[in-house]
This record gives sequence, C-alpha cells and structure tokens, in this order.
Amino acid sequence: MVQIDAYTRPSKVTDLSLTSTNQSITANWKLTEGYERFNVSIKADGWVGTFNLTNQSSYTFNKLQAAVKYTVTVITLSEKSKLESDRVEQSVYTKLVSPGPATAIVLNQAAINVTWEVPKELAGNSTITYNVTAHSDYWQKPDEKSNLTQNMSIIFNGLNSGTNYTFSVSVVAGNDKSDPVFAYGMTVPNKMKVTFAVMCTSEISLYCSKNTALEDIKKELEEKFRNEYKGVYWTLNTTNRN
Repeated sequence: MVQIDAYTRPSKVTDLSLTSTNQSITANWKLTEGYERFNVSIKADGWVGTFNLTNQSSYTFNKLQAAVKYTVTVITLSEKSKLESDRVEQSVYTKLVSPGPATAIVLNQAAINVTWEVPKELAGNSTITYNVTAHSDYWQKPDEKSNLTQNMSIIFNGLNSGTNYTFSVSVVAGNDKSDPVFAYGMTVPNKMKVTFAVMCTSEISLYCSKNTALEDIKKELEEKFRNEYKGVYWTLNTTNRN
C-alpha cells in the first residue's frame, strides 16, 4: 500500500461587509472554523492594490481616493498547503467630499459661468462627476436648471436678466451626492424705467408739506421693494414735483 496525503480546499469567508470614509475602507468578515490566515486585496478601475496577509477577521485600507468605487477580495489560506478558497468580493465607494470653493462669473443678461476647485482628496481622479444646479426663487415658477459634468466649470445659458441665482456644486458617485458648495450671481439687467406717482395724505396736520415727508415715503417704498423684489434687480429714484 502507498499512502498519499491530500488536502481539501479551505472554506471561503462569510458575511463580508465594507465600511468606508473618504480615504479608507474597512473590510469585516466571519472566520471559518479551522482557518486563521487570509489574503485581502483591493482594486479599482485602472489600479490594483497590493495583497495583504492577516490572521484577523478585519482589515483597513488607507490612503485611498475619495469618490472611487473599490472592490475588496478576501481569500482563505490553508496552513498546511498552498490551496486557496474561492474568493469573496464586495464593492463600495469611498465617501464623497465637497468640491473646492465655487465662483459665479456673470457674462451677460442671460448667462453665468460657474467654476469650482477640485479638493485635494480627489486630485488625480479623472472619473469625478459634478452635479451643478442654478436656482432662483423670484419667479412664480421656480427657475431651476441642473447639469452633470466632469469639467471644473459650466456656463448656464437662457437665464432671466437682472435675477439673483444661487448655484450649488456637488460631487456625484454612484447613488451618493456630497454636500454642496455654493456661489451667487446676478445676471446683467435689461433696465426698464417705470414711473408712478404717489399722493401724500395724512391725518397729521401739515405733515405732507414737511421736508421729511418725501424721505419717509421713500423709506417705506424701499422697504416694500426690498421684501417683494429681493430676487431681481431694481433701484428707486424719487422726484419731488410739488
């Protein structure tokens, strides 16, 4: 009789889960009885990380890029042979970071160019997508436009003249969106002159003939305009025609 030793392949890990920050991913799994050595690796599109050996049931990868989809693989290793288990994989995006400061550059009556900076955590990541939104609260039907881009600037056309716009810029990855950064700008107004007359009446004797009456009326009108037309361009000039 000839005795031959042979080993069955080790069992694969179970319940692999991933948690991420903007620069790290931690993998956790359940130990299979009888095995305590694992090969843990990480990869992303166009990049393969190093393989790492551990006898723990978790491993943390650091110094990763934000807003990138990484795939982590865990393989059980046999102590007495070079056999490996089936691989177990899970994927997760590293957390998003907000873009750098944003700026709104007014071009004309209907266009504003919005630019922003790439945060250091995203430097070198050519797959970043930004969601950029222009919003104005003034018009009865909210004037809102939204675009996706991989550039660091975008021009919004077809805006209303003389209108304040709020621009928000967020990083998008998968189904997640970062906290936005904001920029503000008002399109160049198409100025129109509107004339209206105001007649002063008062229960206070001779009030309308006082020099302060016109100034009081102007202050009241400016306050009303400020409350009702704060989203668009306006200026108020008065002429005393007494």
